[in-house]
Amino acid sequence: CDFSFTVKSRSLRVEVKATAKDDKSFTLGSSEIQLAMKLGARSKRNREVFVIVHVRNALTDAPNAVVLPNPYDKKYAGFFTIEEADARVRYQADELNAI
Repeated sequence: CDFSFTVKSRSLRVEVKATAKDDKSFTLGSSEIQLAMKLGARSKRNREVFVIVHVRNALTDAPNAVVLPNPYDKKYAGFFTIEEADARVRYQADELNAI
């Protein structure tokens, strides 16, 4: 995440995304997705929270910041559409030759 801080014993992990236009979409990288999924799957007593600050119109004189909850938290699933996700695939060449 881009930064984190603690408020009243709750750790906030903040990812900042910016778009040049007034777009309501952005891309999360694989490490960001992994952290969001990990923290989104935890119980109510979770002391770590993942949030996204989306800065729209970032290159204009009037940018607009929107604080969004974790898109991988089941409580907020209805607010988001995950259109696509990247995947890094690693393989062992020696093991493939045995197939």
